[in-house]
This record gives sequence, structure tokens and C-alpha cells, in this order.
Amino acid sequence: MSMAPRGRGVNQLRVWRLDTWTPGRSQMSYETDGLARLEQERADELCRLVLAGMARSDQRTRGHEYVLGLLAASGRKTVRRIASCEREQTANEQRLHHFISRSTWSSRDVLGRLVGRLQAEDVARGWVVRPMVVEKHGDQSVGVKNEVVPCLGRAVNHQHVLASWFVGQRLTVPVDWRMVMAATCDEAEGQRTKTHVPVRNDSPTASHAAAALVRALRPVDRTVPVMMDAREADPGLIIAAARAKGLPFLLRIPGSTYLQAQDGVPPLGSTPGRFRAQRLAELVRGQARLVPGVTLRTASRTPVVLRGPAGSIAATLVGLWSSGAGWAGVWLTDMEEDVAATVARTDLVAEADRAFEGMARELGAADYEGRSHQGWYHHMAMVSVAHAVRASVLTEDGADNVPPLVHLAAG
Repeated sequence: MSMAPRGRGVNQLRVWRLDTWTPGRSQMSYETDGLARLEQERADELCRLVLAGMARSDQRTRGHEYVLGLLAASGRKTVRRIASCEREQTANEQRLHHFISRSTWSSRDVLGRLVGRLQAEDVARGWVVRPMVVEKHGDQSVGVKNEVVPCLGRAVNHQHVLASWFVGQRLTVPVDWRMVMAATCDEAEGQRTKTHVPVRNDSPTASHAAAALVRALRPVDRTVPVMMDAREADPGLIIAAARAKGLPFLLRIPGSTYLQAQDGVPPLGSTPGRFRAQRLAELVRGQARLVPGVTLRTASRTPVVLRGPAGSIAATLVGLWSSGAGWAGVWLTDMEEDVAATVARTDLVAEADRAFEGMARELGAADYEGRSHQGWYHHMAMVSVAHAVRASVLTEDGADNVPPLVHLAAG
């Protein structure tokens, strides 16, 4: 998959249609000029590479069809809507449902190949772990629970999901997923087997899910940090996972986190103390410096120690203020770099947020409705592939303001 810019830069209307089936290819093709044709070509190429580990040709064909359906179908990306982009809708709906819910292929292999391709074609700037709350009606979807969500301030039926994102120079793509499966969400033994819920659960809490995502990373460059807004997580667990992986970290932490100030930190004198992170940042605000950028921000760096179950971790507390909004938060890192470079990296977390809201959600990241735990992971792997296709096409064409798809086939 070549991602080098070609400089087209022309915003053209993209139209999908059904066409005659060609042996060895998906039945779906595009009435296209410009970006739609490029998107199909990119999907063909990327699917050939990342689905190569599937043992059977029918699995590779279904995977290709599913990715194209995620790109083409309008509205919620259910199997029925995806299959509606095919001529033999009823038969293909059954095939695609089996491919997602029951077929024995590895989502880990697909995502691993995707990460390898991204790292070969782009330069990583950060690995961002991002949580999301997927509200659901009823309790029929896998992993649904009714609990208070702190960021919403109310109890809702939802799935609690985390993803790790490759944030590169040109592309921002989700490359792995975890669903939080607390003990109350675990299935009965018979249902567990039926829905393929694993016996060993590495994601009983959001913090464990984040740590599992970090442990599963396959970085080429060990200087690229793990990043996360960890205000509703246990920073210690995530830091321990990053260190075990040999990766630096940059985490936004709760202002209430207790940290030990190191000797000689002005204006605290020679006696170190234990402070809440926000309080410590305010004490050294007089040392903050202006950080150049689009918005005016000031930032301070303070050497600290975070104490936890894994022992003491020497790190740097970065206090951040915005000229327009005042207090902007505290970050913890073990990277030895200029404060301006660290502040610039914090923007990568917001970049992953924008990529999710602007593309991944549109491509079905919140749409899986099945009871199969394995099916959810299969669906999310295909979402990642579809996201990579669309992101690379938009980047290649410089089409930041491409008009939305006109859907002719999917109702």
C-alpha cells in the first residue's frame, strides 16, 4: 500500500454503485471518478496484504467484501446493510454474518499486518490509547452493562471500549481494540462458549484494557511514546506496561494524583514534599515558559517521583496552561526532551479523538450489535482496515474537505 502523496488535491464527488461480478474479486465496485476509484484500488491493495494470513480464500474474499461494505454502506454498519451492497443480498448476508461471528480467522493477525504496513509507509509520532463509551439500547450486545459513566454524569447502557491508535506524520489509524469485560459481564459457562468469550480476561477494567493494548504494541521505533488521557485510569498500570515494552510514556493524569517532588525543585527549597499534581504545578508556575504554536500556551517541567505498587518511578510533571482557558491540565512523562516538544505531543491525543469522531465512527466503530465476543473483535479489525483505506486516500489527495459519499446502493 503506497501512501506517498500524489498531489491530486481535487475534491470530487464519490458515487458508489453495484456492477457485474468479476471472478476473484468482490461483487461490489464503484461508479467513480477521482477519489472513489482510488479508494477501491487502495482497499483492493490493502486487503490483499493484511488478509493474507487467513487460511482460506473464501475468508479473504469475505474480508474484502466486508471492508468495501464498511466504506460503501450508508447509516449504521450492520451486516445487513453491508450485504445490501451485494447482488445476492440474502445469501451474502449469511456468509458475511458467519465470517464475522463464527469463522476461525485471527483479528490479531490482521491488525498486526496492518500495523506493519503503517510503520513501513509512515513515521510514527505516538501510540495513543483512547477510551470510548458506546451507548446501546437494551442488553443484547456483547459486553453491555448499565453503569454510571463519569464523563456523562449518569448511568447508561453501554459498552466500554479502548483502542490503540497509530498516529503518524500523515495517518492516524486505530490498530487494536479491547472491550472492558468486568466480572458482572462475564457469560455463564455455556453462553461463554457459544459467544467465544475468553476464559482468561485481560480487560476486567479500563486500566487493565489500556495496559493490555500497550503490551500488544509492535513498535519499530522504541523512542515513540505511549500516550493517553489517563484521568479515569490507573497511570501506574499503564506506565508499567510501557516500561515492560521498552517505550516512553506521556500521560495526562488526574490533578489529584500524589507525587513526590525531588530535591531542589524551586520554589520548594531543598526539602522535597508530597503534593497533589495540580498543586505542585501551581507552585512552580512562576518557572513556566511560553510554548510557541497555534494557540498561546505556557508550560512548566518539574522532576517528580510517582510511587505505586510497581515501585517508585522517576518522571517529569508537565503543567500546562492555555491563554484562553486558563488551566489546561497536568501530564506525566519520562521523556527527556524540550518542553515545547512535549506539549506538541499532547496534541496527538486530541488528533486521535478527531480521527475517531470524523472517520472511525462513520465506518462502524460503534455499530456492532451481535452477542459474539469474537465477532466484535472481527468487526473492529475490519473497521481498522477500512479506516486505513479512507485515511490514506484522503491524505494522498489532500482532500480535507471532500464532500460525503452519495450512497446509491445501500438503503
